[in-house]
Amino acid sequence: MRFPTLLLLLLLLLCLTTLTLAQNSEKYCRINRPKAYQAIGNFCKRSGRLIVPSEYARVGQRDATGRARAWITGNCSGGQWVPQRFCRAQFMEMCQFRTLNKKFGTRMCQYWHLRFDPQSKIGEEPLGGFHKIRKPS
Repeated sequence: MRFPTLLLLLLLLLCLTTLTLAQNSEKYCRINRPKAYQAIGNFCKRSGRLIVPSEYARVGQRDATGRARAWITGNCSGGQWVPQRFCRAQFMEMCQFRTLNKKFGTRMCQYWHLRFDPQSKIGEEPLGGFHKIRKPS
């Protein structure tokens, strides 16, 4: 009887820790990189129908200024659905740690991309690889 209780408590602690980390990433991104935060919000709000690969995922979404963009490319056979909570949490973590590209999904077939204006946070060095984003053709 003691082992299942301990296991349940450890599982609960793990879930709370994960939730706290996701909230911290989102708060950091909202405060320090508002353009990226807005692009992520615009992109992930459609995640009820977000399938990778798809035209929507490939084109992505931008912030109001057009200087930040979040999108997902990939070669997932048959397509993979991206739930909204994973979309937001994973992009917010990328935003917090200045990650430009990261792989997710089954068999790592989803390629997540985040670009944003390096001046979103005053005094920071420019984020490598940022150029004025051209509209997709």
